Amino acid sequence: MKSRLGGGIAAAALLGAATGIALAPDANRLEFVRRLRTSVRRLQHVLTHDRERIALAVGLPGTRVADLTQLVIDRVSEAVAAQSSPITRIRRALARDARLRKRSISVDAIGDIILLQGAVEDDDEWQAADLLARHAHPEGTIRNHLRVQRSTSTD
Repeated sequence: MKSRLGGGIAAAALLGAATGIALAPDANRLEFVRRLRTSVRRLQHVLTHDRERIALAVGLPGTRVADLTQLVIDRVSEAVAAQSSPITRIRRALARDARLRKRSISVDAIGDIILLQGAVEDDDEWQAADLLARHAHPEGTIRNHLRVQRSTSTD
């Protein structure tokens, strides 16, 4: 029972952090991620120095508390890293668009410059991909190297 309690606490921390990142408004997301990183460092410090006291309070062996907490820290760190990556944000934005998810568009970075490469069907798709990338990463430089390949239909 106590092991399930510890697992529940760890799951609640992970779910809360992931939900906070996912639901934070775009304008506040970077600040939320910055604060979460600070909190993760603080949590690691507390667990390193107060492991036995936490274990007594929760009723679990100290090593089990440390293992569960490290699992939560690893998962939250992965979520923070993925969320803060401009490439990931742009890929997700393109995947959410019904037309663009069908296209083979690669998103890469050279230094601070994000490159869109691949092919789209028309100028509207080119513009949609460009706008989505710029919206997903407004503070960066986007180079849209997508090619417009009009499909030839036989009427």
